[in-house]
Amino acid sequence: MKSRAQKQAQNKIKTASASKSAKAPLQIQQEFDFESAEGEPQNKAIYYGELEIIPTIGGDCYILDDCRCVMSERGFARLLRISHIALRGMLGNWPPKTLEPFCNKALTVITTLAEVTAKNCPYKGRKIVVYDVPLMEEIIRTYALAYANGCLRRNQLHLGETCADLLKALIKTSLSMRIELSCGLQPCPQQVVRRCHWDTIYQRARNLMYAALKLAYPYRNRKKYRGLMSNSFGYVYKAFLGKKLYKEIQQKRDKRFAIHQYIEDNVLRRRCVGYTLMLANVIAGDHCRITAAKEPGWAAVQKLIAVQTPGLVAISGKQQSELINAAGQLEEMRAVYYGQVNIAGKSGDGYILQDGVVGLSENALAIFMGMSQVALFMIGKNGLPQKLRQFLEPEEQIKPLLVKVVAANSPHRGRYINFYPVADVEMLLRAYAFAFLSGKL
Repeated sequence: MKSRAQKQAQNKIKTASASKSAKAPLQIQQEFDFESAEGEPQNKAIYYGELEIIPTIGGDCYILDDCRCVMSERGFARLLRISHIALRGMLGNWPPKTLEPFCNKALTVITTLAEVTAKNCPYKGRKIVVYDVPLMEEIIRTYALAYANGCLRRNQLHLGETCADLLKALIKTSLSMRIELSCGLQPCPQQVVRRCHWDTIYQRARNLMYAALKLAYPYRNRKKYRGLMSNSFGYVYKAFLGKKLYKEIQQKRDKRFAIHQYIEDNVLRRRCVGYTLMLANVIAGDHCRITAAKEPGWAAVQKLIAVQTPGLVAISGKQQSELINAAGQLEEMRAVYYGQVNIAGKSGDGYILQDGVVGLSENALAIFMGMSQVALFMIGKNGLPQKLRQFLEPEEQIKPLLVKVVAANSPHRGRYINFYPVADVEMLLRAYAFAFLSGKL
């Protein structure tokens, strides 16, 4: 027989369980995220903001009263594309056996409990678990290294791929910000993030569009091709944005940068960039029919929007490369902005081209890499050695551009230089860093 006190205790447990199950899922989620953080807060989160390292994926970030920059556990988990429950469990058993060769054993993996006091934060007054920059860097770097060396288990591959993408984005964004600041510009961080993420796709579409239009209209000069390209991309933007919004963006945007960087809606921006690439494919694959068209690409855009499928991509990646190589360079590339970039006690020349591409001169990159300019020139000419190629994707290639310096403040004004865009600099740094840490050099 159960005592009266035991029966009363059991009834209380059942009542609490029933009331908890009746709560909305969001309320339960909030309780798990915040009220489960037990103990006295170690710090106060006095500033709050939302961070976007990869477009469409953001997270809550804070500055603590001891000046440390941190992210909330929930925001960092969203950045890694895993649940915060999985993130918490992962740190409880850090490092997993597959990651031991790649982690920093001297680093103590400890999270921080903070009380939110930032006025603009919707979670003001709550206690949250936060991750500081060294801890986040350790997790991202360790998984990226293990992914590059093929040492992850199947259920860890998605996390390794995400961490590798984060490393690329962080390197390209920080380099672009440094170079633009040294050139006297005032870059908007979120626009730099979007440009670094989307411009690779946009540049592919632009190069392929030029090649297709050159085949369709073989006797026009280069300036005419630019006009045809502008019209073709304009059809896509007008169709998705509408004429009113398209006109508003045209009026406020910096002409050096593509329109898609000024589209606030993430889904709409992805669709615009994706369809510009597909339009370029369609024009390239059907250039004979488009030769007779008065407005190249308009019919193709209408068909793409009506069908809404990537199945209209008309040519393969190999055919794209062949077309682009056969067409040659769209026009003479010019470096219109110049500045001295200082990184880790070394300085070199940074430039911005007329179409907004940011990068370093060959001499500057050689200085930062600690190698001779001749050795870097040979890499640009012949590609990376085979033992370094394994750390890049098959389609990634380092190709310097020949550009003319026209920036008024540059000591090399009027000369032609080899120029490495930020995307190529990131590939070079990644290949050597991963090879070094893997003992392959």
